[in-house]
Amino acid sequence: MIRRVGQAQMDRKKAFAWLAGILILAAFLRIFYFFELQSSPVPVFTIRHDAFDQSRFFGLARDILTHHWLGSSVKSYAPGYSYLIAGVFRLFGEDIYEVFMFQMALGILVCFFLYRTATILFSHQIIGLVAAFMWAVYSPAIFYEGALLRASTIAFFNLLAFYFLVKGLLEGGQKRYIFLSGVAMGVSAVFRPNVLVACLAGYVFLAGKKALRTRIICTAAFVGGVVLVVAPITVRNRLLHSSAIISEPHARIFWIGNAYDAKGIGLSRTPTHYQLAKETEGKMAKMIPVFFREIQRHPKAYRSLYARKITMFFNGYEIPSNLSYDLLKEDSLALRLAFLDFSFLSPLALLGLFLTRRRMRQGGLLYLFLGILSGSVILLHVQSRYRMPAMPFFVLLGAYSLWWLWDRMSQQQWRALGAASAFLVFAAAWTHPDQRVIQRYFGSRVRFIDYGNAAFAYLDRYDETKGTVPREVSKKLLQRAEEFLKKAVERSPDYKRSAYLLSLALIYMERHEDKAACEVLWRILARQPGHETARRLLNRLPKEAPYCAKDENFKK
Repeated sequence: MIRRVGQAQMDRKKAFAWLAGILILAAFLRIFYFFELQSSPVPVFTIRHDAFDQSRFFGLARDILTHHWLGSSVKSYAPGYSYLIAGVFRLFGEDIYEVFMFQMALGILVCFFLYRTATILFSHQIIGLVAAFMWAVYSPAIFYEGALLRASTIAFFNLLAFYFLVKGLLEGGQKRYIFLSGVAMGVSAVFRPNVLVACLAGYVFLAGKKALRTRIICTAAFVGGVVLVVAPITVRNRLLHSSAIISEPHARIFWIGNAYDAKGIGLSRTPTHYQLAKETEGKMAKMIPVFFREIQRHPKAYRSLYARKITMFFNGYEIPSNLSYDLLKEDSLALRLAFLDFSFLSPLALLGLFLTRRRMRQGGLLYLFLGILSGSVILLHVQSRYRMPAMPFFVLLGAYSLWWLWDRMSQQQWRALGAASAFLVFAAAWTHPDQRVIQRYFGSRVRFIDYGNAAFAYLDRYDETKGTVPREVSKKLLQRAEEFLKKAVERSPDYKRSAYLLSLALIYMERHEDKAACEVLWRILARQPGHETARRLLNRLPKEAPYCAKDENFKK
């Protein structure tokens, strides 16, 4: 007979000791990564250049502090995360690494709340410990905790809202927990608005068989918690002469992943995207009928588009936007020590979807969170950072799957174990990073532009610190920039290669390696004979150098 979840429990002191060990492990990996980040110029580079979303969040945080916590205007993105950054700056000084420390502390708390949530859902402490351990060593989570992006923080508040809501609904509809759930969900909403808030209010009203009056009070408590957080943002917007509740509508972004010729994965725009964005004028009322019109016109293209988006949402590849997880992992021992990634988690979570049916309390609530957080990403366009807010719920399902496999093995239920193993093999094959897809849409696992950005970050650091740090440090910075530029050149298309080669030539000239600089400049001129910058740099090199005298008429 199959043993039900919750029959076997650990000794409380033993469970606490295991949890403490997991939290220490989570702290160690995050502190290790924090020190690695401090030696990298990439985080600072991202807040200085408009191509990165980090610069927008950082700029708005500064604007908020400058204009007495109001800011000067309402943006097309929610201001909640910038308010968090501003709060950290006010308390600890304007240092983005203080924000990283705060986010890493939240990451450690996610481990704790996963333990508590899984223990309540499945009535089993071991599953809770497995869930906590999985998040402690989940490499993408640590990566996003060390980036000036809102993904990891939203993941924390989503889990916190789920935990309080489960606790409130299972403990006789205790209104204080449901109210706290609303507060956490409100914070998540002012970081990035989502329809999940409205769906949860409906769930609270319909959940269980409580009296109508109790359900109304619980729903009001949840909505009240949300309003408590959202209302100040709405008032702030009114003071800035905007009618937006949280942020200005930005429906144009919808077409990035929903034009019939869109990739749907990563951030890329097509001519059709611009055409549809212009036609709908960023208005939801116009966008919906145009979307259905496009589906009727291009049904085959949309079937292919959504099949690709669904597949890549569950795929183990961490799809980059302007910051590459795989790039930083190449240089980070901490991210490699944190061995768990989505390639491992995704198949286990998919198995957990089947195994947890009718085997946990408030399972419908977990499926609601997971479905809406996942579906909203698939509906727009798939990126790793947009997927992150759903990851705690993937971990809950994955932890249950691992416990279930171990439980069936200990009971020697080989038939059930064989069927589950066969499913995992199939799911792993489906979710394993597909090199053909990566090659087609991104060029390589780490894109040429990611290597280029890393090179420019090191060059910026070199220019800033030149003459103020030991020569060996400056030499190392140029060496790292050279390494990244060579990788960018190797992977870049023709139209971008000259820019990277030019930077490479400047590095060689800075180090007085004239022969290497000449060779690089001639590579540029072989493709673009009229490249004026390459001509000027070549003329700056010693004219008597025989390796540069390939064309004396040109040299004149």
